[in-house]
Formats: sequence, C-alpha cells, structure tokens
Amino acid sequence: MTTLWLREVEARFTGAGGDLVVSRLRIAFRVSKSLSGTPNVAEIKVWNLSQANRYKVKREFDRVRLEAGHVAAGNRGIIFDGFVRDVMHSREGADIVTTVECGDGDRAYRQGTIARTFPAGARPREMVDALLETMPDVDRGVIEGLDELPAYPRPVTMYGRSVDEMNKLGRTHRFYWSVQDGALEVLPGRRAMNEVVVISRTSGMVGVPDITDNGILVETLLNPELRIGRTIEVRSEQLALNDDEARFRISALDFTGDTRANEYFARVHGERIDGGEVQEE
Repeated sequence: MTTLWLREVEARFTGAGGDLVVSRLRIAFRVSKSLSGTPNVAEIKVWNLSQANRYKVKREFDRVRLEAGHVAAGNRGIIFDGFVRDVMHSREGADIVTTVECGDGDRAYRQGTIARTFPAGARPREMVDALLETMPDVDRGVIEGLDELPAYPRPVTMYGRSVDEMNKLGRTHRFYWSVQDGALEVLPGRRAMNEVVVISRTSGMVGVPDITDNGILVETLLNPELRIGRTIEVRSEQLALNDDEARFRISALDFTGDTRANEYFARVHGERIDGGEVQEE
C-alpha cells in the first residue's frame, strides 16, 4: 500500500537578503529536467507573499531551492535548485500571485568561459575538471566513465564558452553532461546510475505506461527520489503483455504540483536498459 499522501512542499529563497522559507502559503510548481546539456527550468508560484518579500525576490533573493515529498513516506527531497531568472506579480481575485521563473546552473551557462591549451597526453577527465572550475556556482556531482577514456595524442586548445567546450567533449566521447540541482553530472551514453526506484501501482503509478520506440513514458505520484540518469524499475501488466524490459534510465523528468489542488505528479521518460546497457535511439 502506498504511503504517498499528505504533501509537503517548501521553497527556500536565498541571497543577499538572507533566507526566506515558504511552506505554509499556497505553492504551485512545474519543473522540467533532462539528461541533455540544456539548463533545467522551473516555474514556481507563491500566493500572498508579504509586500516586503515580493520586493526582495530577485532583487535580494536570487537563488531558490524547492523541496517536495510526502509526510507519510518521509521522503521530502530537493526537486529543483537554481537561480531566479524573472519574477512577475499578478492578482487573482483577492490574492496576489508571485510567479518565479528559474534556471539550474544559469550562471555557469552565461558566464563560464575557458582559454586553455592542454598538452599531449591530457585525458578527458582533466578537461572536464578544468571546465568545472570555470562554471560559477556549480558543484561536483556524480561523474562516471571518464577514467575509461583514452588520452589525447596531441595538444588540445579550448577557447570560448565552457558549455560549448563541454558539448564538444560529450559528442566526441559519447557521454552526457548536465547540471542537476547545482551539480555537474557526467554519464556515458550507454550507462545508467545504479540507484533504482520502483514504479508500480502500490508505489503511486498513475494509469498505464506508454511504450515508446526506445523506452517508456510513465506517470506517478510525485517522488523526489526520481532523478535524471538514475534507473527506474516499472512493474506493470502492460509491459508483461508486450514482453518488454522492466528497467529504464530516466532521460527526462517533469514534476508538477499544487499544495491546494489535485496536481502532484512526476512524468518520467525512460530509455530501455537491456543486457545492462541503455538502448539509445
């Protein structure tokens, strides 16, 4: 029996103005994440902030961390951590709604640059480490597979935006890189991280999964344990009837929720894992 009930949501704004923690007001959100190198984004709406706090959002609070989960399951966790891009205030009847548009790793994408020549014999891991150093406000996350890559036989020069150089490395060596909740993650193209989350009727699956050309699309009650690059095990009669594999790598993930409405879901796009390897398109 599922324990995914009694919602728990907290938005924490931080910056020069200190901390602003919002948990008792109405909060609605849409978060979109992917395995690609494009920034994850979020739209967070908060009802009836005080006038002083409305003024401070973006001006003094420029970063936001959104946590969500279920009290009964004790699984509240971070579903987004990024920077404020834009803020808009609007009126809905007697309420004032503050809409905050956010991006994950925005400063790294906008400000990170590199100008460096690596000598012959340099390895891709050294280059990724050097690029990470140029990305403001990005920590080191899970980085896998780089030690297996060969050294370069000739010098390599990197010049320009750090994200462009990271994209070139990823295409050359067939790995994915992304910023997930403020941390750089790297994953080989055919590999999934070992963390496994089970999705089934008893764990909150909604409806039946859709089988796609290279994987699955499945909706479940919101679960912060779902993370990009990790593995899901989907237990469904639909898969059994089609003699399909049950494990998939999360390649795209959308969280939607509202503390005063029915919406509180995760929509997961997964790539099929067969024989221990991800079956890419």
